[in-house]
Amino acid sequence: MIAALRLARACAWGLFLAAILAAPSLAAQNGPRLSLQLPAVPPSAGSLWSLTLLSDHGDPAQIDIVEPDFPAGVALVEIARGPRWVAAPSGAFELWTAIEYRFVFAAAGVFSFDSFVARTPLGQTESGPFVVEALSAPGAARVALASWSAIPEGLRVGESAVFYLRFDGREGALPEPAFFMPAVPPGHFLEALPLSPSDAARGIALSLRLTALEPGVFELAPRLLSQGGAGEASFGIPGLLVHVGESLAGPVAAQPVSPAMPAQTQPISPDFPPAEIARAINARLYDRQLAEIDRVHSAARHLWEGDNFAGALALLRQNEREHRAGALFAEIRRRAEQSLGLVPQGDERRRIFIGRFALPFFRRGPPGAVLLETAARRVPDESGEEIAFFAEGRRVRVAEIRADGDGQRWARVAAADGFVGWIPEERLIRF
Repeated sequence: MIAALRLARACAWGLFLAAILAAPSLAAQNGPRLSLQLPAVPPSAGSLWSLTLLSDHGDPAQIDIVEPDFPAGVALVEIARGPRWVAAPSGAFELWTAIEYRFVFAAAGVFSFDSFVARTPLGQTESGPFVVEALSAPGAARVALASWSAIPEGLRVGESAVFYLRFDGREGALPEPAFFMPAVPPGHFLEALPLSPSDAARGIALSLRLTALEPGVFELAPRLLSQGGAGEASFGIPGLLVHVGESLAGPVAAQPVSPAMPAQTQPISPDFPPAEIARAINARLYDRQLAEIDRVHSAARHLWEGDNFAGALALLRQNEREHRAGALFAEIRRRAEQSLGLVPQGDERRRIFIGRFALPFFRRGPPGAVLLETAARRVPDESGEEIAFFAEGRRVRVAEIRADGDGQRWARVAAADGFVGWIPEERLIRF
């Protein structure tokens, strides 16, 4: 009898563990339909080439695409997404989402791509790996592919940021910075900064300081530059896009604005989103967790109305990560970031719940924080060069804490776009 009970208990635990291990694969099977479309004509080295992902989830804003690491010699220059009507086998038309990726291949060859992953509120789906063969164009030279680094996720009017155009692994001297200087879109100020010998040694071809003067989008189109005649060196320059939001301090004069001297007009406090907007995400979960949602929402609203925007966003992110209603707090937090003029800051990795219990092997990842308005410096020192100016509410990852000679503590932070800089530790609100 005792042996039978032990056997039954072991079987129950086995089924429980099997259900947990099977959950990711079930999520993938229950995710959106995903179609990968490749052009019939293979790409040529040095020219633009596009592939398109089609998902039957018709709301582009609810689709998160996790791109693979692209092969060496392939540069992503632009991404475009939007709704598209697709003919179903029945003859009817369905509203899908199309995400188009545009690449440049540095040289001819065979390139292997790993899977793209599409995530929606209904689950996730993988595209599967694939192979692309790039052909040689007659008389074409090898293309040196550049990349942008330290691109800001977004700016407000009056803010500045420094970013770089670089060539990794290229041998030989690069042309002068003026060769790579783009045309400046109207409504913005773009300044080329001098390069040091160490910048050139790291493959940096151009250092730019962008100051946003008007709300909208700062955009640089991808370019293919040639030096000399046919067969000479060519350089593939990817596109660039930065969203610019309204300034909370009011209009800014149409001239370069120093990031160390923010405007002194009285700020206008943006509205805090109501909790009810989260009900559209999951009405059943919202009704079941209403008391907890109201409690957290009231605390965050109290911080917000006291102009502690970063504190409110940090509280929402903490509950987004830790609470069983995390998806609902994420929606409130996204709307709050939008009201501040921030571009999407990325979601938190949420704890997984089975029934009333959270899985014990949940890993949070690196420590996260939300920033108060602050300048970022190249080195952890007040005399260090300012390389960016962060708006309040930016989400960053804390990589390191260090004290300077005067005992002031500095944090090295990394944004989702790869930008890294040093800020005073007291400008962090951890969660």
